[in-house]
Amino acid sequence: MEPLLIAVELQHRQVTALHIDRGYLGDDLIPTGEAAGAAIVCRPWPVPHRAGQFSKRDFHLDLTAGQATCPAGQVIPIAPGQTASFPAAACEAYALRSQCTSRKTGG
Repeated sequence: MEPLLIAVELQHRQVTALHIDRGYLGDDLIPTGEAAGAAIVCRPWPVPHRAGQFSKRDFHLDLTAGQATCPAGQVIPIAPGQTASFPAAACEAYALRSQCTSRKTGG
């Protein structure tokens, strides 16, 4: 990724957004890009979508703020390379829970 950024800078252009693969989230250039004001855009890994359930695209991931928001509005902290999950108590109280998970209890 670095040679591409150098080539952009040599053309006296500013990088305003980095659209990256998840594999680059730990790259040293990510904090540099953020510090320069560039938006870091990274799509979540696809998972098989079950009919009648929310997909990963229904959840909002904010890498800059380090948080994820579910369709019910629950917000949890996230960090690159870490697994995140929503609290079971919040999930069980959610009216559309069956659209989030097929589990009988928990999140």
